[in-house]
Amino acid sequence: MDSHWRTMIAAAAVVVATALPAYADKTEEIDAALRTVFRSNDANRDGVLDSAEITHFIDDLFAATDTNSDRLVSHGEFRGLSLNLLPLAQKYGRVRQYAAARERIWRRWTLGRRKTLSAVNLQINAKGELFAVPGVGQTVSFAQFKRARFIRDLAASVR
Repeated sequence: MDSHWRTMIAAAAVVVATALPAYADKTEEIDAALRTVFRSNDANRDGVLDSAEITHFIDDLFAATDTNSDRLVSHGEFRGLSLNLLPLAQKYGRVRQYAAARERIWRRWTLGRRKTLSAVNLQINAKGELFAVPGVGQTVSFAQFKRARFIRDLAASVR
């Protein structure tokens, strides 16, 4: 019995040792993907997004999802929302979870009633969630950026 427990403990240690680095790598990949988005919008490279940079980020987000350029984002177009995380969802077999997170964001931002999002609707909702992060004032740091509800929802779905 004593050797049985040692074997079980050793097996559990192997499982934990192999599982933890994979999670850490995934977390690092998610952070790297989001950091790329953040840095590409930090025009003055000061490490924070100011109001103009946030507006630019959201305008780019809208343009990336408005694939037919009709100035409205349909539910189908919103499914293209990526923030560099969709490839990771595909890599880790988390596409269904990612789609569910996108769907929750869509329902929240359209109040479950509208069929489309205008640029103004998207801006109000995305900015609202960015500026709702505790400690956010006139600028948003990377740590705060990651804590915005829509970004947090998408990142968590990949984990």
